[in-house]
Amino acid sequence: MKKLLFAIIFIMSAMAFNCFASEVPDFVRVGINSSSLTGSVTIESDGGVYTEAFFAIPEDGAEESPFFIADKVEVTVSENGTLICNGEETDETEVDFLKTSEFIVCQGKKYRGAIRLKVKSGKILIISVLSLDEYLYGVVGREMSESFPLEALKAQSVAARNYTVISMNRHGSEGFDLCNGIHCQAYGGVAAEGSNIRKAVDETSGKLLLYKGRVVECYYYSSNGGYSESSENVWMAELGYLKGKADPYEDPERTPSYRWEVKFTADQIKENLASRGIDIGDIQNIEVTKVSENHHVLEIKITGSKGDKYYYKDNIRAAFPSGIKSTYFTVTGGGKTEAKVLSSKGLESVTMEPCYVLTSDGKKKLSGKANSGEFIFSGGGNGHSVGMSQYGAMFMAEEGFTYDEILNFYYTDTEISE
Repeated sequence: MKKLLFAIIFIMSAMAFNCFASEVPDFVRVGINSSSLTGSVTIESDGGVYTEAFFAIPEDGAEESPFFIADKVEVTVSENGTLICNGEETDETEVDFLKTSEFIVCQGKKYRGAIRLKVKSGKILIISVLSLDEYLYGVVGREMSESFPLEALKAQSVAARNYTVISMNRHGSEGFDLCNGIHCQAYGGVAAEGSNIRKAVDETSGKLLLYKGRVVECYYYSSNGGYSESSENVWMAELGYLKGKADPYEDPERTPSYRWEVKFTADQIKENLASRGIDIGDIQNIEVTKVSENHHVLEIKITGSKGDKYYYKDNIRAAFPSGIKSTYFTVTGGGKTEAKVLSSKGLESVTMEPCYVLTSDGKKKLSGKANSGEFIFSGGGNGHSVGMSQYGAMFMAEEGFTYDEILNFYYTDTEISE
């Protein structure tokens, strides 16, 4: 049997990156089901399923590999913790399955490259091993719609390639480089691809975005509502290429969540804090106490009947029920307290924010129980707002900007590698 042209070199262990432009991986190992291991796996291919593992050596003793197994294989785990392939004990805890056709089908889904099965905790971990650009085909399509202009897709391709290079071996201790979820980058296999997406990846193949000669961390998000934000105002590190600025390119009429509004009652906020083990009593007021030069909230104070609680930067959104889409917002409403006072009409309920009464000891502030009045959050944008706005990239491309011009706007003082 002639050696098959698709044979993949699987030297993927322990890759360390100093993040210089030259250190771009040839292959990526993607954990497909790392959060939900399975007891059995089905793999098939139109051209047949092959392997280089010894268990598949044919009876005639042919030594040339890879070896044909079958058009379809069923893989399970033996009592000894090794893989069983179509009923045959492999004596292996890790096996690579190859193909001659364009795709290999695993658990009903199409993938490029090869599939590696690895025994873990008595079950099977599925790993897709494929070239960097093939991997990006399945990433860009999950991060940006194929209907976006080509130059926007090319900007997204470079951003995703940068992220991949910097994040390689993130799950090295588990036997793969990146997972297929949002913890790393969303990867959808062939189903996430499209002709424009493949074109965008191919036309930027090998290209990386650099800052002072080093690969940058290309964070991106959906929209910023008119102002991006600096990295140190969201997380901790100050990075020269992640500087917030006014963004004139997002179209207010066509950008989802360019402006949004959500409302929470005091009780809803109290319950959300309680779910996180925080008890400051009945919620009486919410105050934005610090704002960045880019109009994003840096600090917020929540006042309760038992004390105050402060939240900072990107953690601010965790203080409230879901719906706070960014830290670019203002807060109004709420903050009223309900108390009983004796008036000429008798005992009455009053609300105040706050309320003072005149006593024999002078003016005093009343305390009472917070009512369920609404707090109104009015904001803009969707995401952390650090780096590239995906909708901003779309509108820039529509205006004729090239992918490198888009990247240079959102990532300050950067350049594309040659």
